[in-house]
Amino acid sequence: ILTAPGRGAVFGPHVRGWNFDGQGIAPIPGLNWFAYATAQYGANAAATDVDADVFSEVLTGPGPGPFFAPHVRGFGYDGVALVPIARISFLAFSIPQYGVIPAGGDADGDGFAEIAAAPGAGPLLPSQFLGFDYDGARVAPDRWFDATPYGTRYGGRLALGDVDVDTGGRAALQRQRGIDGTAEEDGGQDDRRVHHDAGQGAEHELPRDLPIVRAHRPQEADHRIVPRRVLRA
Repeated sequence: ILTAPGRGAVFGPHVRGWNFDGQGIAPIPGLNWFAYATAQYGANAAATDVDADVFSEVLTGPGPGPFFAPHVRGFGYDGVALVPIARISFLAFSIPQYGVIPAGGDADGDGFAEIAAAPGAGPLLPSQFLGFDYDGARVAPDRWFDATPYGTRYGGRLALGDVDVDTGGRAALQRQRGIDGTAEEDGGQDDRRVHHDAGQGAEHELPRDLPIVRAHRPQEADHRIVPRRVLRA
């Protein structure tokens, strides 16, 4: 189990890991760290096996601070030590604000997990969802994984998994509200959203050579992301 604080202006990006043995939850000592050099707006965390080594890696993104870039990071944990994955460190979107929500899973059914990302809750950020491939050497855009299913702003949230047991992956996509609790309607289906309080941001310093990775919109209908059905709670 991975946890990270929410969007409060006084919460740092403190990611923790927990073990559940069927009877109780206990902290994992080696999974207890601050993913970014900031002390505000929490973090977003996900786990997935991006290198097909049976062990899940940790993906992180900054919380929705007004000056936090969409910096996706990867970390490996072997049961003893937590190690940053230098090649999984990139900007998922070009606008350097409001962080990023990462996710991981085998979206195309090839046996290897992909990295996916959605913008944070910025008032001008679209509900765009991008996918990325990692081959152990570099992160590259997945040109088939580029979807903007809502005509809204304030980013979105997503999860990847095989929800209909057909060996192919699925992406569950959700729009979200801004840090001030507002959201823009698109006249479509209602979906769950989360309300959070507003706060003040702080600058998040990034390496100057950090790459910006983008995906391209698909061109062939048989591979593109398409809506399957509306999932309601």
